[in-house]
Amino acid sequence: MKKGLRVLGHPVHAMISDFPLALLGTSLLWDAAGIWRGEALWWAISFWNIALGLVTAIIAAIAGAIDYAAIEQDSPALGAGARHMMIMLTAVAAYSTSL
Repeated sequence: MKKGLRVLGHPVHAMISDFPLALLGTSLLWDAAGIWRGEALWWAISFWNIALGLVTAIIAAIAGAIDYAAIEQDSPALGAGARHMMIMLTAVAAYSTSL
């Protein structure tokens, strides 16, 4: 697929999707550290990881939506893209509720 949001020929969604994954994923680590240590610092780090993760998830979702819109209607990638989008929106909704 040569269409969609690209920088120097590379898809932007793939470039930026690691940021929300890392930020939201490590928030669980900081929550565990907060439980283990009982210090408020770890809860604060987790809170800000979730907040920044959600902001970067919105940016990645916009880039992904542009790429999704560029998929041809008869492509088998359309179904995979729709499933990916639903799973990621569900995960982001769960983290938004957590925040």
